[in-house]
Amino acid sequence: MMIKTASLAVFVLFSCGSAASRSFVHRSLLHSQQDGPQAEVGVLDPLPYFTTALEPYIDNATTTIHHDKHFNTYVVNLRYLVGNNSQLSGFTLAELQEQVGTDLVNGTAATTLKNSGGGAWNHAFFFKHLAPADTPESQFETAATDDLKSAIGAAFGNFSNFQKQFTTAAAGVFGSGFAWLVATDNNVTITTTPNQNNPLQTAIAATTNTTAGIPILSVDVWEHAYYLKHQSNRAGWLTNFFAVINWVQVSENYQYAAAGGVPATAPGPMLTLSTT
Repeated sequence: MMIKTASLAVFVLFSCGSAASRSFVHRSLLHSQQDGPQAEVGVLDPLPYFTTALEPYIDNATTTIHHDKHFNTYVVNLRYLVGNNSQLSGFTLAELQEQVGTDLVNGTAATTLKNSGGGAWNHAFFFKHLAPADTPESQFETAATDDLKSAIGAAFGNFSNFQKQFTTAAAGVFGSGFAWLVATDNNVTITTTPNQNNPLQTAIAATTNTTAGIPILSVDVWEHAYYLKHQSNRAGWLTNFFAVINWVQVSENYQYAAAGGVPATAPGPMLTLSTT
């Protein structure tokens, strides 16, 4: 499932429309690294939906700042890290998550790999499974596949129980982090991570009581994801989040995970760090 090409570059891909009719756009993001990460701006292609499309559940300002500023910063910093550490080239973004906590890089580089590498993957994944409310994609009963419904039913009893447990887990993240629905063997479970950690970072998962697995859904509970609209009301953000989940995409994520693949390497918004 990993995608590799012939030159050091970062690609951002976005898709629109149904799974059968998506068209893909990619942009090579190879730039000079000599002036440091602040020399590069605007390295992300636009979202596959208008920044106003998620309103009133996620406001335009939050979507714009979250994507164009926060997400972009993680990508810029990661590209600078890879450009100055040749041992990191040749990995996809998903593969880099598996290197977090190993001895591939040390010191400050290791910290940047965890924070900016994790932040880049986490945000590529998060923005990918959002959809405007009241669209066919956002309706669990009609958009989710039978396989996903069965997995959620087997693990939680029903969708309502899943939503309650997922919300409780996300609300309980201390400080900043994410809550995740992950596939583990032939099951799905809920787990959380602090900061920009994620369940693909298997080498450090145990240190944060994270269940390692393949993510199929996530919610960002950093305050930058909701503070402009909700201030300190994280519970309000989590309620609104469930109105804008793209269950078609989550079902595709589950399909990839069940086959052993990482969803962020599937069609949709993603970043690939390719071979030199």
